[in-house]
Amino acid sequence: MNQLTRDQKIGILAVQETHLTKEHTSRLNHLFCRNMTILNSSLPEGSTNSAGIAFVLNKRVLAWTNLDLIEIIPGRAALLKIERQDLDPLHILNIYAPNAPAENENFWIALNHEWSNNNTLPHVNIMLGDLNLVESEIDRRPPHADSKNAVAALDDFKSKFLLADGWRRTYPNKTLYTFGVGTAGSQSRIDRIYLNPTLLNHSYGWKIQNPAINTDHQLATTTILDPGMPYIGKGRWVMPPSLLCDKQVIDFIQHRGKRLLSDMDQADEGRLRTPTSNPQLLWREFKLDLVSFVRSRTKKLFPILDQKINSLNKALEDLYNDPTTTNDDEKSLQAHIITERIKKLTSKRHSKIRDNVAVKHHLTGETISRTWIQANKEKRPRDTIKALQTPNSSPPALTRDSHKMADIARSHHETLQSQDINTDEHDRNTDISR
Repeated sequence: MNQLTRDQKIGILAVQETHLTKEHTSRLNHLFCRNMTILNSSLPEGSTNSAGIAFVLNKRVLAWTNLDLIEIIPGRAALLKIERQDLDPLHILNIYAPNAPAENENFWIALNHEWSNNNTLPHVNIMLGDLNLVESEIDRRPPHADSKNAVAALDDFKSKFLLADGWRRTYPNKTLYTFGVGTAGSQSRIDRIYLNPTLLNHSYGWKIQNPAINTDHQLATTTILDPGMPYIGKGRWVMPPSLLCDKQVIDFIQHRGKRLLSDMDQADEGRLRTPTSNPQLLWREFKLDLVSFVRSRTKKLFPILDQKINSLNKALEDLYNDPTTTNDDEKSLQAHIITERIKKLTSKRHSKIRDNVAVKHHLTGETISRTWIQANKEKRPRDTIKALQTPNSSPPALTRDSHKMADIARSHHETLQSQDINTDEHDRNTDISR
């Protein structure tokens, strides 16, 4: 879970079938205290340890002022209340519904009853988890409807908070599944994320993907934007250090660098120095050519595994949504083969990242190095400046445009450089002559 939330930059991960006890949870929180917090709800003592749900909060990307976990139905439904600075509290309901239709129906009726008879329970903003139920035939293969009574009970609970299935709203006609049984077994999209209208309008990047860990469920994810946040780009591009040892990159730098030196020598001698051809522009062109070559080289070398995974995901999606393939058994077999290949490749990528971290720790652990210092440093997300006041605006106005905010900050610091500077020539000469 630590690696999954780190690599995929997941802020809040809802987990079902955790099989965790209080002792296990406490031990995990102590072990990963710098990187994440785990809040678990298990079945009452004496019950079989077959359920359990948990929230995993990633401290690297998520900041909060207070957390509160309310167990609605222990081991089956728990509400997380997250209080964040300058933002409204977020209420997230983690669900692991029973599999049997009658029990599933009673589960949603019980949740409805809890909120109807307890005024202290807050409104649900997000509901997610393993519902063991689909609302439409399109989410099962072979297609068939689930228990009408259970679906109606779920619908009653959803309507209480105006919750909507974000993935289905985004892809109304697409077919993908989060759970399957064997080579020719049934498949279903029982793992879903529901959002209220406000959050749904600010959500994007709805995905169903393999989590690269040992589970028979796929991972459903989405990204929710804070409407008050300024635009934040991808950041400055940096050349991967490992490419400094790549022969093709070294050869390019040598040949292109020699040409640069020759052109600069001629420009310095005055023969080719013009407003459009001078050392400054020659240096700029060299850097642009180098960046272009390194980027193209990076695409060829690094994401080979990622390209294979993306290609297989696309093939799986096309297979499910291909109307010409009518043989369900054949489609199931092909889907199973592709899914297993995706699992192997994602697991390989996951293990490769873990091995690299282990090797790095073995070489630099417990030494005065950046790796060791960072490993023992508490991870905190950066505080983002959400807005700046526009100078000389009347009445005072704020801007959230990141480009304008950068200009305001630059002008402010440039002004500071010239404050309290004595520019009187006589005083300057007097001070110099002392």
